[in-house]
Amino acid sequence: MSSIKEEWVHETQFGKWFLRTGVWVKYVLDLAIVRLCKLAGDDVKQNARVLDVGCGFGQSLAIIERHLKPKQLIAVDVDPQVLPAAARCAAQLECPAEVGRADAKNLPFADKSFDIILCHQLVHHVGDQAALLAELRRVLCVGGLVLVSESCESFIRTFPVRWFFRHPMHAQKTADQYIALFREAGFTVDAQQIEKDTPWWSLLDWGLFKRWGWRKSDYPTTELYLVAKRAA
Repeated sequence: MSSIKEEWVHETQFGKWFLRTGVWVKYVLDLAIVRLCKLAGDDVKQNARVLDVGCGFGQSLAIIERHLKPKQLIAVDVDPQVLPAAARCAAQLECPAEVGRADAKNLPFADKSFDIILCHQLVHHVGDQAALLAELRRVLCVGGLVLVSESCESFIRTFPVRWFFRHPMHAQKTADQYIALFREAGFTVDAQQIEKDTPWWSLLDWGLFKRWGWRKSDYPTTELYLVAKRAA
């Protein structure tokens, strides 16, 4: 992979610990990939070349193999500290897999290299999101998919998240703003391949106030799942 001269928002030690827990894998990562595969449906190509961009510690790789059955899987992350764990996860797969360091806004791959890109909880970590999406579109083949899972600003701006984790706060967006961002970047996003959600773990009251009748209004969307296509 290419050398990187890139500054990014470094995660806290608590954040790095949490991203290795079973809670993260079960309630966030696994759930997101399953939902995205259902949203993509028949658009998913068989024997696809898959890129996991922002792979973190690599827990996603076995889930990707199980649900997408790729012929090739490449995973990248900008943080060198997570790569040894991700490489160990890749070594346990049956499909050909490779892990390396790369800046998501400057990927070391040729144009149209991948059929599917998993972009899980990445966009809200990036300050220049337009540059990120342009690069994802560049390395995606025509007809390819970006499977996107994002936390929205209504969650990121809560006190516990701001205290325990780190994000570029100026870049946070609502679900509708993220959808518009992908469309503005040249992706096709069909309404039937979008899901907005407010899981209990994303709420300060865990949803109990609504259940007990203490809150009359709906909670804002905190999580977004969408399938973005490169049409041309």
